[in-house]
Amino acid sequence: MEDINQHFDNDISDLSALESKSDLIAKVKVDSNFERKLYLESVKTRLKVLEVYKENKNVSKDDYIYIHETLNMPYFLPIDNIYGQNMNCLQGYLFLKEDKEYIVFLKHLLKHENYNYSKEESITFIPVSTRYFNYGEQLPVLVDEKAIYKGKILYKEVKNNIAFFTNKNLFERYFDIKKEVEKKYS
Repeated sequence: MEDINQHFDNDISDLSALESKSDLIAKVKVDSNFERKLYLESVKTRLKVLEVYKENKNVSKDDYIYIHETLNMPYFLPIDNIYGQNMNCLQGYLFLKEDKEYIVFLKHLLKHENYNYSKEESITFIPVSTRYFNYGEQLPVLVDEKAIYKGKILYKEVKNNIAFFTNKNLFERYFDIKKEVEKKYS
């Protein structure tokens, strides 16, 4: 099986690096009328675009786009199901919440050089980074990695956060980038 981590850049150092890797920067909200769809290593979610900050020829304000939210089993133990309380996340990723707005940094799905996206694929994205791609009113949480592997921290305990970190320096970097994002995009 392919290593899904290869699609994400979790070594982002600042806002400039995040922007340069993004095909779309926008303020979005989860479309609660769309039932999320489970794939092998992701969940497809539809988002309503509230503002566009980095132009994309296929996306405008008030459009709908899709994002593949990452999923990797097993990280939080035990695993019940995709919508259950004990689901796993990849590299700090937590699902976008239906009642929140986010500023997101997204990139297109990878494709071969001569492949042409379908209409839906042209508005389907993945996060630039599993940890640094979204900013909103929620805060990330710093957790003990050993406690995760021992099953002492469950998804239900972190699901209301925007992301989780097991490294204090990376956790603090999130707040540094968040300050830059709020200054530029708020």
